[in-house]
This record gives sequence, C-alpha cells and structure tokens, in this order.
Amino acid sequence: AQGGFVFAWAGQVDGTGEITPIAQDGTEKGYLEEIRAAMEASGNRREGPTTVMVSEKRIVVCNDIATDPPMTRWRDFALQRGYRSMIAIPLSVDDRIVACLDLYSDQPNYFDAEEVSLLTGLAADLSYALAFISHEQEIDYLSYYDSLTGLANRRLFLERVNTHLQAAKRSGRKIAVSIVDLDRFKAINDAWGSSVGDNVLTAIAERMVEFARNPACLSRVSGDRYALIETEVSDTASLMKQLREDLLSSICEPLVVFGQELRISARAGVAIFPLDGEDAESLLRNAESALKDAKRSGDALCAYTQQLSASVRQRMEMDNRLRRAIDRGEFQLHYQPKLDLNTDRVCGVEALLRWESPELGFVPPKDFVPLLEETGLIQKVGLWVIEEALRTYRQWSQLRGRAAPRIAVNVSPLQFKQADFIEQFTRRLVAAGSPCGLDIEVTESLMLANVDANMTRLNRLRELGVRIAIDDFGTGYSSLAQLARLPVDALKIDRSFIIRMGENAASVSLVETIIQMAHSLNLRTIAEGVDSFEQLRLLQMLRCDEVQGFLFSRAVPFARLDGVVNSLRSPRSSTDALEHPRHLRSTSSVG
Repeated sequence: AQGGFVFAWAGQVDGTGEITPIAQDGTEKGYLEEIRAAMEASGNRREGPTTVMVSEKRIVVCNDIATDPPMTRWRDFALQRGYRSMIAIPLSVDDRIVACLDLYSDQPNYFDAEEVSLLTGLAADLSYALAFISHEQEIDYLSYYDSLTGLANRRLFLERVNTHLQAAKRSGRKIAVSIVDLDRFKAINDAWGSSVGDNVLTAIAERMVEFARNPACLSRVSGDRYALIETEVSDTASLMKQLREDLLSSICEPLVVFGQELRISARAGVAIFPLDGEDAESLLRNAESALKDAKRSGDALCAYTQQLSASVRQRMEMDNRLRRAIDRGEFQLHYQPKLDLNTDRVCGVEALLRWESPELGFVPPKDFVPLLEETGLIQKVGLWVIEEALRTYRQWSQLRGRAAPRIAVNVSPLQFKQADFIEQFTRRLVAAGSPCGLDIEVTESLMLANVDANMTRLNRLRELGVRIAIDDFGTGYSSLAQLARLPVDALKIDRSFIIRMGENAASVSLVETIIQMAHSLNLRTIAEGVDSFEQLRLLQMLRCDEVQGFLFSRAVPFARLDGVVNSLRSPRSSTDALEHPRHLRSTSSVG
C-alpha cells in the first residue's frame, strides 16, 4: 500500500446498500473473506464501520481498533494483520453512495483532523471522477439503447444487422428484418396517460423478447415501433406464419396495466436479405414500406416486393407534386349545377376540386384526393376550398346583381374533426364579408362516428347560415333515430344507388325508401350521378327534390358557370327532355 497505509480496499455499493469489494492493495491475507464469513455466520450484514458509513452517509474513523466498538466483530482479524487504525470513506454520485474506500494504518490514532481533511478532499476528487465516468457511461448507453425498454435503439440495431449481414453473405444464409407497429397506441396515451403508455411499451418489449429469445435481435426504433432480426430464415412462408401466429398473436393477448385491461393489436412489415436489400438501411426501409402497405390493405402482415417499392416511390413522387401544387396554387374549383325538380331551376352548385399539373396534365380526383387525406394535406387544401368557394359566391352574386345559387363544398372527416375547424371556418366567413352562401357536405360515416360531438359542431355551423347535407347517404347504415337527432337539411343519395336504378326494382325501392324517410323528417333529397333520362324519370316519379349529373352538365370553371346555369332547366319527363336537348350536357367527362 502507498501513503503510509498497510492495506487499502475499494468496494462497489448497490442500491440496497450491499457492498462488493472490487479492488485491494497491501497486506490482506484473507481479511475481507474472514469479515464476509463472520457476517454470514451472525446473519447480520449491517455491522462494522463500512456499513455504518453507507447507512449514515458519512466518514467513519476507528483510531484504535483494539478498543473502538465498530470493530468488535473482527477486531482480532485486524490486529493479527497489524492493523491499528482505519477509516471508511464514502464516494458519491448525485448524492448517492456508489462506492467506498477503506484505508488501514499500522499506527493507532493515525487519522487525525489534518489527515481526515486531506482524505475528505481526496474523496471529493474521486467522487467527481466517478460522476464524470457515470455520466459518460450514461450518455454512451443512451446513444445505443432505449432508456425505457432497455432494447437496442435504431443506431445499434442497424450496426447489429450489418454484422449479421456480413456473416450471412459469407455463409449464403437468408436473414429477415421485421418492423412491428402498435395500432392506435396514441389513443391509449391520450385516454390513460403516458404512464400507462410506457407500461404498455415495456410489456410489449418483454413479449417480443420472449418470442425472439435473444434481446440482441430486437430494437425499439421509434415511439411505438419495434424492429426484429431473424438470423435463420429457411423460407418466407414459414417466417410469415411464425410472425403472424406467434409474435402478432402474443401481442394481441390482453394486457393489464394499473388494473386496466387493454387489448393491443399490431401490424408488421418484413424485408428479406438478399432479395430485398444488401445493407441494413435498405432492409429496414423496405420493411417499413411493407408495414405501410399492411396498414393500407388492412392486413396484419405484409412482405416487401419490388412492385411495392415502385408503388411507394410513385406515392412519394405524387406527395411531393401535391406539396408543390399547394405552394404554386395549381388547384382549381369547378362547379357542377344542381337542379330543383320542383321549380325546374338551378338551386345550387357543388364545388369540386380539380388539379392540372404542369408535369402530369389533368389529374383525376381519385388519383390525388386519397393521398391528400393520407398525408394530412387535405386540411390545408380544405381550408383553401372554403376560401375559394366564399370568394366565388361573392363574385358571382356581384355579377348577377342578386344572391347567387348556393355553393356546396365537401368537408373531409379529417378536416371536420379538427378542434378548431369551426373557428377556422368563421374567420374565413368574416374575411369574405358577405352573407354565407355555402352548403357543407359531410359523409354519413363521419356523422355516425360521434353523434353528440358532431351535433354541437353542426349546430354552430347552422348558426353561421350554413346548410348541411349528409353525403353518400345509404352507405353508413344510419338509423331513423340518429337521423332525427342530427341538425341537417338534406340527404345526398349515394351515386351507386342511382346508377343501379335502371337495373333492378330493388334499387328503385331503396331510393324510394330513402326519399320517403327524408321527407318524413322534413329533409330535402339530392340525387347525384344522374346520367340518363331513365334515371331522371324515375327520380321525378319518386319525388326527389334535387338532381345533378352528366345529363345536365359536367363540372365547369367559374368563367363558364353563369352561362351554363342560365341555360339549364329540368325537363318534366323523358319526352320533354327530347324536346329540349339544348338544355342538357351529356358527357363522359369526370364530374
């Protein structure tokens, strides 16, 4: 030993106060082992100067081992080795004792005030060094591991995948990377709080470790998303079966957190080396593409394919074009007239979103509206539609010198559910500076999702002068009781029913039932997709209130709208329609 000490040892202190010797120097001759044996024999592991030091978090000095009480149990062991005085010094990190340093001298009363002061300074320096090392280790740990689950993070997982890939390339083996995503995890966090959410994430990680049998093959790559590497893949079908029947089914087992039973479901995407990627980044990216495809298709599990890659690239390219279209103002509104069958006059128009891309030309709505919904861009575009429709209504009314026919706009479910939708709408209405000539069309399925909350929003819209129609009616299975509660003005019969009217009597009966039900609730009915004289004749017989479709006019830009509206009226029968062909616009163009 150095510094005049005949023996020194250091120990690690765990969270329970247990002390484990980790280093020693000098004349020991089995001293620490005899102390341990004496403690075990007595059944008391909390005696002696070192344990007092840990429990009381202070330096303990025994300047005369022959007489000091703390050394009673092993006084003889110490004296036999020439120890006459000792000091036990705590080493702390963040106010927590993590280690101890015991020094022994062959002289009694060695540890006077000056020596204790010197050693106290040494202890402070050592504690600072330990804290620095501890924080460095923590930073190093967090750079490679997820602090919540203890699994590897994305960075370490990719390194491990690349290591397995090198071995697989040499041996010719297949390996697979899977991404697992929890369904509706945000809803759990929102409903029960982050503590429950954290427990769910930890429990799912434990289930995945049980499935994989090797934690080193797992990672939590992001919030509620995990990654798994399979190092021995015999064939894709067997792997997919195992993932579906073992892993995903185990995740779906009920989970009890803080007394609350939760049922979690998950989806997964899989990419396999060497077909789906040569490196870790490619495999992980392609597994994520397969996961997105699983979500779109509604399946729980999807394997990556080259066709899927092409589809993903096309969607990404379209996404980028849509964002540029918003910035460049490439969207337009076209307007399709609606005719009142009771007055033979245009009673309103529906504003329909159109996009003419400089690169792609005219893009059909079915090719870009779903992507607007998927990416959330529909919220920004939807607000622009409202602004543009209000501007058109004001301009059209000024042009006519009187109130123009009302303009109906479709509001997407994503847009309607936004907490500030009513406020956003109100601000734009005030900015337009004119009476509200807008109708709002919302889908039947949206109305059924949360009737009470939707009633509040619909009532606020009606207070602003907005009229409300339920779009695509007949596809959402509304009950008469639900309809009677909703503050709406009209039902818009889904076009699929109108198209089939000429094919069978059952479709006619269904449309008739919808019309009669609406009238019993004092609601108007609107039939869209009216493309033939036969459909028109049947709707007139069934006393439908309004119609729109290619038979009358396709959707036209505002520059042509007033001329089209002034030329249209509804024929009272198919014979009348043949006598007045100039009033109709039959076309196969997109409406």
